[in-house]
Amino acid sequence: MSSPESANDEKKPVFISHATADKAVVDMLVDLIETGMGISHSKIFCTALEGMGIPPGSNFIEFIRGQIQRPKAVVLLLTQTYVTRPFCLAELGAAWAMGHQVFPLVLPPLRVGDLGDVLANSQMLRLDDPYALSQLREELTTALGVVLGNLQRWEVKRDQFLEKLRNIKPDAPMWTGSVVPKDVRSAIEGLWRAAFTYVDGQTYEEIIEVQCVAADQYLGRIVPSLDNCEHSGEVDHLRPVRLKGSFGSGQSLIGIWYHSSRPGLQGAFQVRMLPEDDSVVGGWLMFSESRNSIITERWEWQRRRTRGSPVIGVYGITGAGKTALCRELVKHLSHCRFFSESDVIDQYMRRFENGTLGEFKQKSESERMNAREEAFKFHCERVKNSYGILLGDAHYSFPSVRLGRIEKAHPEAENGIQPVMPQAAWKLYQGILYLDTPPEIVKERLLKRAARDQRNDWAAALSVEDLGKWLEYEKRKLGAECARCGKQFFKVPGEGTIPELAARAQKLIDNMEMKAY
Repeated sequence: MSSPESANDEKKPVFISHATADKAVVDMLVDLIETGMGISHSKIFCTALEGMGIPPGSNFIEFIRGQIQRPKAVVLLLTQTYVTRPFCLAELGAAWAMGHQVFPLVLPPLRVGDLGDVLANSQMLRLDDPYALSQLREELTTALGVVLGNLQRWEVKRDQFLEKLRNIKPDAPMWTGSVVPKDVRSAIEGLWRAAFTYVDGQTYEEIIEVQCVAADQYLGRIVPSLDNCEHSGEVDHLRPVRLKGSFGSGQSLIGIWYHSSRPGLQGAFQVRMLPEDDSVVGGWLMFSESRNSIITERWEWQRRRTRGSPVIGVYGITGAGKTALCRELVKHLSHCRFFSESDVIDQYMRRFENGTLGEFKQKSESERMNAREEAFKFHCERVKNSYGILLGDAHYSFPSVRLGRIEKAHPEAENGIQPVMPQAAWKLYQGILYLDTPPEIVKERLLKRAARDQRNDWAAALSVEDLGKWLEYEKRKLGAECARCGKQFFKVPGEGTIPELAARAQKLIDNMEMKAY
C-alpha cells in the first residue's frame, strides 16, 4: 500500500465535489460516468466511495487539498445540502479560483438562483435533464480524451439513472427561491467590523458596509474609517468593492471577495449569520501562485453600531503642549487615540489632490481654507466609522506670519491673527479642551525646540507680548464660538508637568456630557 505522501502525488483527472449526505446520488453519478461514459474508476477521485477516496492514514484536509490542485475536470454535485457545507464551498471556491474546467450539476429543488456569484459565468446543468446529461458526457469525455462509446448503451444507462433519481426524496430546504427572508436580509445589511486572518498569522481589520443591490445580490464595500488596516485604509476614500455574494439555501452568504488595493487578486468566501450575538463567521479562500497551493483562513465580522464615544478637540497656540498632552491622555483613557490637523490635511492632499503637505503650504490662505474644509469633511466620514475616544490636536487661528497669501481679510481677524478652523471641524468635535499655557512658558519651549531641530522657528521669533495677544484672542473667540454652536468648552491651565496637565484634562473629559456621534 502506498504511503499518504505517494498516494497524494497520484492525482486523478476527475475530482467529484459533493456533500457526504448525498452519497446515494454520488454513487449513482459515478456509476453513470464509469459504465455509461466509459471513464475508468481509477481516474475518479470521490471521497464518498470506497477505493476512490482517501487512503487509510492520510490527513483528510491535506489529501483533498492535494487532489484538487491539478485535476482535468471538477464535477460539482450541487444540492441543497452542498450549499450549507463550508468544506464543499471551499472545494467549489478552489476549483473556481484555480481556473479548473468545472462541470456544475444542479439537483432540484435547488435552483441556479440559490448559488451565489462564484459560478455566475458557468453553464449549469440540471442533473434531472436527459439532454443536460448527454451534454455532460460529450464535454467530460472530450476534456479527458476518452473516445465516446456505444450511444445506445449510454442512453439506457442515462435513463436508468434518471429513473433512480426520481425515487430519491431530498430534504426540504430552509427556504426556496432567490428571495431572502426579510429578517435575514436586514440582518446582513449594514456596517461590519471584519477581521480576517492571513497566512502570516496576523489579523487584519477593516470596516465593510454590506448592501442589498438586487434580489438576493449583496455588495460589500470598504468605507472610510480610522480602524481600517493599512492596505485598506490607504484606499478607503475610493470605497472599493470588497465582496459580492448571495445567500444559498441556508443562512450562509457565499460569493467572491476582492482585494481592496490589488486589482485582480480575488477568491471565494462563505460566511454564516449568528443572530444570537449579531455576528458573522466563516472563511475565505484563494489560490496562491507563489505557494502553488490553496490558502484558506477565517473571516469574522462584528456588527458596528452608531458611534458612542466622544471626539474632543485639543486646542492652544503653537508651543502650548497640545501634542504632548494628547500622547499622555492616550496612555490613561480607555480605547483612546489622537490625530493631528497636519495629518488630516496631508491625507487629503495625497488622496484627493495627489499632492503633499508642502504643496498645501504654497497655497493662498483662501485656497488653504478650502482644502482644510474638504480635508475635515472626509475626516468626519472616517471618524463616524471608527471606534473609541478620539482627540484632535489642531489650531483655531494663526498670526499673519504663518498664514498663506491673503487676498481678502477674514471678518474675525484682529492684529493680523486670523481663524483657520474649518466649519467641518465644528461638526466633528463634541467638546473643546483649550490648553491655557502662559506665554512665557510657551516662548521658552519654542526657543529650545528651534535650537534643537529648527521646528516652528517662525513661532519662536514671536515676542512674549505677541504670544500673549494670540493666546487671549483664541480663548475669547473660541469660547464664544463654542457657546454659539452649543459645544462644551474647558480651559486647562498649562503650568506643570505633562502628567499633571493630563490629570486635569482627564477630570474635565470625565465631566463632559457626550452624545452619540
